[in-house]
Amino acid sequence: MKESFIVRNEIEQQTATLTDAQMGQLFRAMLQFNRDIEPVLPDPLVSLAFSFVRDSMERDRRKYEATCEKRKIAGAKGGRPKKQKVSSEPAFFNPESKRFSENPDSVPEPDPEPVPESVPVSVIDSQDGQTVERDRCEKDFVDVLNYAQNAGYSFTSKQKRQLKQWCVFFPFEVVIMDFDRSTFYNGKSVTYVYRILQEWKDKGLKDVDAVTDYVEAREGGGEV
Repeated sequence: MKESFIVRNEIEQQTATLTDAQMGQLFRAMLQFNRDIEPVLPDPLVSLAFSFVRDSMERDRRKYEATCEKRKIAGAKGGRPKKQKVSSEPAFFNPESKRFSENPDSVPEPDPEPVPESVPVSVIDSQDGQTVERDRCEKDFVDVLNYAQNAGYSFTSKQKRQLKQWCVFFPFEVVIMDFDRSTFYNGKSVTYVYRILQEWKDKGLKDVDAVTDYVEAREGGGEV
């Protein structure tokens, strides 16, 4: 089961004749299908719309599974090469030989070797005091920003800074789910996306399962 799925712009035209209530039934069916639950759709119009969406979701699922399989094979082969360990011993540059040496007496005016930029700072503190990996947060921010911009969202500089904070608090899949829901229901509004993320944060929701259960419960009560 995938933790998230993509809602494509192409379904807007396919669902143009559906009412808001029917759209809610369609989205619930998409959530169920993503969790390997076969939805029951007595409404023929909703059932027809879901048949188009289902084909798209199945294609995305096959692509996702193929990607996972490739990563699994790469992992079995050792994955990415390990980073070279940075020596804790000071290094000194000889301007004549243009080489570094660990012996300060071998050079006329030794200079310490600069720390490579590729050595990351291991952790940062999130807004709630949780410790998270900086590399993961930065990667999630870049991936979410690219995903949203490709989907048609525009960000101010302030909104980009806010997005970084949301990528610290929420996992990648939750933020992407919110952008997909905004596209589906409210158009491409960054302000709306952040308002929903704040609501989920206030409710104490921190993972895909918790958010999905909350969304399904709200939609079951007639809310979007």
